[in-house]
Amino acid sequence: MEIDRKALKEQAKDALELARPRGWTVALLYIFMTTGVSVLLSLIPLPVDPETGLSSPALFLNILYSMYGTVVGFGLVLWALWVGRRLSAGASALTQGFSVAGRVIVMNVLIFLRVVGWTALFYLGYLILLSSALMLFPLLSPGAAALLLLLSYGVFFGFYVSVILRYALAPYLLADHPDDGPSAAIRRSVSLMWGWKWELFKLDLSFLNWQIPISLLSLAGLAACLWYFDFFLLPLPATLEEAMTTGVYFAAVSSHPLTVLVMTLIPLPLSLKFLPYREVTLAGFYDARLQAPSGPDLPMMPPV
Repeated sequence: MEIDRKALKEQAKDALELARPRGWTVALLYIFMTTGVSVLLSLIPLPVDPETGLSSPALFLNILYSMYGTVVGFGLVLWALWVGRRLSAGASALTQGFSVAGRVIVMNVLIFLRVVGWTALFYLGYLILLSSALMLFPLLSPGAAALLLLLSYGVFFGFYVSVILRYALAPYLLADHPDDGPSAAIRRSVSLMWGWKWELFKLDLSFLNWQIPISLLSLAGLAACLWYFDFFLLPLPATLEEAMTTGVYFAAVSSHPLTVLVMTLIPLPLSLKFLPYREVTLAGFYDARLQAPSGPDLPMMPPV
């Protein structure tokens, strides 16, 4: 079972050529509605408990922003579906998710709980197997021990492909069938992805020629900010306490609004092309699965 990745990408390019407003405009608005809002929120001075160093208002704001970002991300899915199906997809699609915000949030919470449950079960079995393998290590040759260790990493990778990607189509199914609810979208995603997770993984992997330059440019922005905040002038940590202090300072610089802004702006020209291209291609994968002979008999409906 294979999907023609090249054809999907060509279809996405053709659809984006017809889209109005252009894909880069919607991507810019999406980045402002997510990263931009996050930077603005980080500038708000919030009280911190001097004893614990924690801030209840900051925690509440982070939870609120997470829910907001989830709904806006669902709006991007709606836009990609509309564009891929050659429907009229305005930038207002990014806000359409708020009409079903409760269902979107519940769906993501249910997916999170399922992933956590499968992860806990996997790690339990994985630790048992690894403990048994470690007992055998002294009896194995170096080559066999290395092969056993490599196989353990392969099991972990297989878990990612098997568990995480089984829910990848749930947002699209909720967009097509919002009245069926989030649980139905999750179940149908598991059904649609049965035997097709590896194909979706290969499709996502085919975007590495975009993702690697974007990541490198973001890292360059991070390095520039670390230099600006004199991080590289810190002495090498000699004790655990000094290492923890350096780590805290690194985290503070990495999450600083200026750092986030620089890491977003430097790769922005590439991001504005890559984001809509990838999203419309993934929406095309979903439509291809619906049209496949093994797909469930679900009526095609326009998104909400």
